[in-house]
Amino acid sequence: IILMCPAPRYSLEQQAEMINQAAVNVIEKSSLLDFKMTAIAKQAGLSVGSLYKYVQTKEDVIMALACDMFEHFHGVATQIYQQPLTMPQKMMSFMLLSPEKSQKYSFDLDLEILATSEPVLRRSSARWKAQMLAFEDKMESLCQSKTRECFESGDYLGDDETEIQQLSVGNWAMSMGFKQIRNHQGFMNEHCQLGKESVICQLSQHSIKAMMHFLNAYPWKHPLTEAGIEETKNSLQQLGLR
Repeated sequence: IILMCPAPRYSLEQQAEMINQAAVNVIEKSSLLDFKMTAIAKQAGLSVGSLYKYVQTKEDVIMALACDMFEHFHGVATQIYQQPLTMPQKMMSFMLLSPEKSQKYSFDLDLEILATSEPVLRRSSARWKAQMLAFEDKMESLCQSKTRECFESGDYLGDDETEIQQLSVGNWAMSMGFKQIRNHQGFMNEHCQLGKESVICQLSQHSIKAMMHFLNAYPWKHPLTEAGIEETKNSLQQLGLR
């Protein structure tokens, strides 16, 4: 008599989606620092054994969610780059995104910081580190191709293509830095009851001005203007990102 093993109830792709969604639910009820693997398995309706076939450690859970987050952001960036805007407007777009409309998860920024930290990378599985690097390469390739197009089209008036690549790195660094500062101020205001909503509003306005000055320090065919920023905001609203 040949005994046939029963077919699995869910495909590997379905299990991955179930585990990721369960992890999000568990983390939102606890935090990125103290969630339990058993709680994720219970929330997903899977055995702990099935869970550990997908992620072996809590660090793997963080990396798995971060990979989904980076894939989502790649889609957002692709949408922005496809808009009929100048390159300075597209670069400014990343400063103008509404977090609640453009994020994958409510804890995106904390997740990115944690997933790229040395302790998490050291303890995560090789599989997830490889996936993280693949997504970073994918995002870098997108940005490099768009800056090259900008240089070749004449939108950028400089003679050295490396300048616009440097500008792209600066744009990314400033965008991330301002997001972290705004996030910090928001949580301090919420949890410490500072009553500084006006400070957060001013911070956002100052960030936009600072980015505008940074971008316009480079030679563009169409430098960024106040009217151009408003046009960029309207474009993001049409995409549902603001």
